[in-house]
Amino acid sequence: MESMISLSLPEQERYNKFQNERRKKEWLASRILLKTIFPNAPKIAYTNAGKPFLPDTGLSISISHSQKFAALLLSETAKCGIDIEDTSRKIENIARKFLSEKEWEQLGFQNRIEKIFLHWCGKETIFKLVDDSGVDFARQIYIAPIPQLQTEDSILATFKNNQKIINIHLNYLFIEGHALTWALF
Repeated sequence: MESMISLSLPEQERYNKFQNERRKKEWLASRILLKTIFPNAPKIAYTNAGKPFLPDTGLSISISHSQKFAALLLSETAKCGIDIEDTSRKIENIARKFLSEKEWEQLGFQNRIEKIFLHWCGKETIFKLVDDSGVDFARQIYIAPIPQLQTEDSILATFKNNQKIINIHLNYLFIEGHALTWALF
């Protein structure tokens, strides 16, 4: 996989810091995706909060990866966020950490695990959209009830911060044992 892309010295240094081989593959996959879209791929830089950006391009970028997939979202006109998660992971035991009491009650029992993953992915996506590194997922991000779970659809989410409420149209897709969410604003 390393032979598929040429890394700059700072990228190589960042890559070498990863101890986990899976993490290395995921990180390289996102660079390969960007190079597939742009043969002269712009370099990815990071904010102090660790969010990626493409200097001097005017493009917004969001990156996510799981064991099997890498996802990349670019926009010329809006901020963007994307997240992908492997739905075979155990998540129900930690769900109370990122779900509000209201969200927990609204899950119901039908497709419960899939809905929990949509909440997690959706909240990660929104976190990537907002310029706030101290987001409380359970208190500041609300995912509207999902009455009829589909393979692909959209849901409404709300981000609250300092008396400001932002409604976000959150798209989702289930693909090969993974939940994927993305949004622009």
